[in-house]
Amino acid sequence: MLVWIVGSLLVIGSAVVLAVVSPVVVRFHYVRRQGTDRFTVDFRGFWGTLRRTWVLPGHDALGTAVETAMDTARRLDERRNGQTVGDREGDGPAIGRATGPWQTYLESGRRLAGLWKTHGEMRRAIRRFFQNVTIRTWRTRVRVGTGEAASTGMLVGVFWSFFYVAAAGLGRVMRLNRPEARVDPDFHRRILEVEVEGIAQFRAGQAIRAGVVMAIVLWKEGLLWRSTPFKI
Repeated sequence: MLVWIVGSLLVIGSAVVLAVVSPVVVRFHYVRRQGTDRFTVDFRGFWGTLRRTWVLPGHDALGTAVETAMDTARRLDERRNGQTVGDREGDGPAIGRATGPWQTYLESGRRLAGLWKTHGEMRRAIRRFFQNVTIRTWRTRVRVGTGEAASTGMLVGVFWSFFYVAAAGLGRVMRLNRPEARVDPDFHRRILEVEVEGIAQFRAGQAIRAGVVMAIVLWKEGLLWRSTPFKI
């Protein structure tokens, strides 16, 4: 009987150790084409035996913000050239029109930002976790155009600046391998196509430790069991 108990404890202990040290690979892929957004996250753990995929419902929030910036750049170019500028019907969406799932994510982000400021233990746990995350792959491809050369060039510069800032920021908190980015201007039409893909890897034990601390904080704030609009 004692042999069976000791054997069972050894098996359970070995399984726990293997689960803690097992690598977790997260693949993310965002695509925006023809006015449609799609964000997919593929999760693989325990050496590929555990798999899960989440799909974020497409929405026009990114397109709304960028297309508004495109309209602003075009209007500035028209003013520079002495052309008359007027707001035409349907000339571009307003940021305030963005509704649906993205509003939920923005509100959740504001709440988490507040928790980040007030809970030091959560900050330390998340920072330690990020320091052990390796982004093995990060590729970004963008095609953007406003129909005018000057304003298109301005937006291309904005996108490149964003990529450099994002890469520098991620490189400070994570282990970031060489990121790749490409921005193609289209001077003849209004277009916005974006594709971002990447692979991140970390140990399950590191995620569990940070997740426990964060779950305790969220539970104290009454936010732990709130539903999210992810599709599985």
